[in-house]
Amino acid sequence: MPFDRRRDRRLGRRLPVSLPARMETLDGDIDALCIDLGSDGLALRSDYVPRAGEHIVIAIQAPDVGGQPSAPLRVKAEVRRCNSVGGGLYEIGFRIVERHG
Repeated sequence: MPFDRRRDRRLGRRLPVSLPARMETLDGDIDALCIDLGSDGLALRSDYVPRAGEHIVIAIQAPDVGGQPSAPLRVKAEVRRCNSVGGGLYEIGFRIVERHG
């Protein structure tokens, strides 16, 4: 069941992006689209409905630089909200709790 935490307040600014991402969840790896990214959090769009407060490792594929592929940004993040956006998709807001690599 989707949920929405009204107390979720962002501490930093977010930049709109459109980058492929992959969530490593308890239910397996799930493809997603990163739609905004900041120093303290991010939002993904996916057909996955996470558990409230679930910690998920997320890999976000950065754009190529100078024709060379970039290493993905990997973070562990806590689910803060999940809202239906229609068409079987959900927008999932996360607070970053740990950066990997």
